[in-house]
Amino acid sequence: MKRLLLTLVVCISLTSTIFANSEDALKTADWDGVETTSVTKDLVLEEDLSVNGDFVIKYRIDLNGFTINVSGNVLMNADVDLSSGAFNVDGNFHQVDNTLYVNGGELNVQGNYSIEGTERNEDGEMKPSYGKIKMTNNSDKITIKGDFIGRSNSASELTAGIITFEGDLIDYKGNTFKCADNHIVHFAPKNKASVDIQSGGNFQTITIEKDAEVYFKVLSVNKLIENIEISGDVESINRKIDLNGYELRINGDVGKVEADINLNCGKLIIDGDLYHDNNTINLNKGTLEVKGNYYMHSLEKEEKKETSDSEDENKGDEKKELEYKAGYAVIRMEN
Repeated sequence: MKRLLLTLVVCISLTSTIFANSEDALKTADWDGVETTSVTKDLVLEEDLSVNGDFVIKYRIDLNGFTINVSGNVLMNADVDLSSGAFNVDGNFHQVDNTLYVNGGELNVQGNYSIEGTERNEDGEMKPSYGKIKMTNNSDKITIKGDFIGRSNSASELTAGIITFEGDLIDYKGNTFKCADNHIVHFAPKNKASVDIQSGGNFQTITIEKDAEVYFKVLSVNKLIENIEISGDVESINRKIDLNGYELRINGDVGKVEADINLNCGKLIIDGDLYHDNNTINLNKGTLEVKGNYYMHSLEKEEKKETSDSEDENKGDEKKELEYKAGYAVIRMEN
C-alpha cells in the first residue's frame, strides 16, 4: 500500500502543470546569436508573458485569458490554446504539428504564418507537416499581416470566427482552409494580394477591404454575405456558390466552371470572357452580365474529319482539323 501511494505521488509530480511565474517553466539561451526562450513543460498562464527574442513551444500552452507578447519569431511544435487570451508576435509564426485552438482568443502575427515542416525536400521546398487550426467560436480571431503558407496533411476545423489576411495566401495541400458554417475570411492588403488554394480547400464566405486588389487563382467560396469584386482572371470557379442576393464582379476572364452557380437574386458580372464548359448557372431571379464573349462548350478539342476539295489532293484524302467537343453547360431561367 505504501509503495502504491509513493508511485502515485511520483506520477503526479512528473505530470503537474507549470505556471508562468515558475522559474523552471521557461528556459532562455542564446541560439545562433538570437535570444531564444523555450517552454520546458506544459504551461498555463497566471499572468501576462513577454518574450524578448524568439519563442520555441515544445510543450502545451494554455493562455488562460492572459497575453503573450513575442518580439521575435515563434516555432510552434505543441498544442496552443489561446483560451480567451491574446498571442501577439512581432516576427513570423511557424506552426509545425499539433493544433492551434483559438478558443475565444486572438492571434496577431506581424510577419508570415506558415504551417509546414522544418526540413526541405530534394526540390528545396519545405516538407509538409500535420499542423491544424481550430476556430469554432464567433469571437475567434486571427490577423496575419504577412503571407500565409500552408503545407499541412491535416484538415483544420474552421466553422466560426474571422481570419484577416494582409498578404498573399497559398494552401498547397488544400487542407488548412476547409471552411464551413459561420467562418469568415477577410482580405485587407495594403496594395494587392494573391490567393491560391489547391483542390479540396474552400472558404465559407469572404469579405474584401474597399479598393483592395485581390487575385484568386480559383474561386472556392460557398456563400456571399456582401458585394465582392475579384481582380484579374480566375482560372476556375470550382465550388458551388450562392450569391445570396449580392453582386460578384470578376474583372477578367473566367476560364472554367467546375461547380454550379446559384445567382439567387444576386448579380454576376464578368468583365472578360466566360468559358462555361460544364455545370449549371441558375439565374434564380438574378442577373448574369458577360461583357466579353460567352463560350458554352468543352475546353477539350477533337479531330474534325472532312473531305478536302483541293485539286492537288485526291478525293477522299482527309485533312485534320480540330474543333471543341460538346460540353454539358446549362443555364437555368425559370423566373
